[in-house]
Amino acid sequence: MSSDTTVCPHCKGQREPGLAAGNFLCLACVEQATDAQGWPVSMATDLDADGLPTEIIAIHGDWTRCMDVGNRHRAYVDDTAFLVLTGEPGQAFLQPLAVPEPPGIETRPGPEDMEKYWELVHVAFNVDVQELKDGDTIYIDYETGKPYRVHGQLRPINNGFHIEVVSNEFLPADDWPLEVEYLEDYGWSPPKKSNPNWHMFVAESSLATAMLLGGLRWGRACEDPFELGWISDRVSGPTAGSPPG
Repeated sequence: MSSDTTVCPHCKGQREPGLAAGNFLCLACVEQATDAQGWPVSMATDLDADGLPTEIIAIHGDWTRCMDVGNRHRAYVDDTAFLVLTGEPGQAFLQPLAVPEPPGIETRPGPEDMEKYWELVHVAFNVDVQELKDGDTIYIDYETGKPYRVHGQLRPINNGFHIEVVSNEFLPADDWPLEVEYLEDYGWSPPKKSNPNWHMFVAESSLATAMLLGGLRWGRACEDPFELGWISDRVSGPTAGSPPG
């Protein structure tokens, strides 16, 4: 590590003179900080119950809390992990780790933040669904790491949306879990000769996309939103949850 305290230890650019510790990252690098999955975060020090500046608050661009950065005190710049340090209220600093940790792409968020990514997938998926016209179909699938994928589909019909989740006929429960009770409880119609997949009609797009994602997540054990992707003749989405580039 360079002993020159005027140089940022990450980008090697000029550091602000007010940074006390010689190995704090420059403010330009701090402004590029993301969580483990590449979503930008703003960080600040907050007061704890005793009025001491010990809490790290991390906020995504949509003003939702990033619990992963706040709890682990880890943020990423160019996918490199850095320690998040407190400062005066409203400040936060980044410092190289004494022992390097895996890059963000290899680090999964905690349960609280995983819910946020499911919400982001829902928003992105619903935006694409609203572009569909009668006769279009959007196909969504889940990468299993095996020779097959879990899949579903949605198409506009009769002023609403027909949605499907793959059934036992095309993806046996012996190969990938099937939670029949969940699907039945949430109003999915079971497979039949005219429609061999689990299916449902939903009138509104936001609810239709939520039901389809729920059917995949809870009905067919698609637990990781980063393994979802979708495509249609009209619109296509990169792997859902991919960090914005």
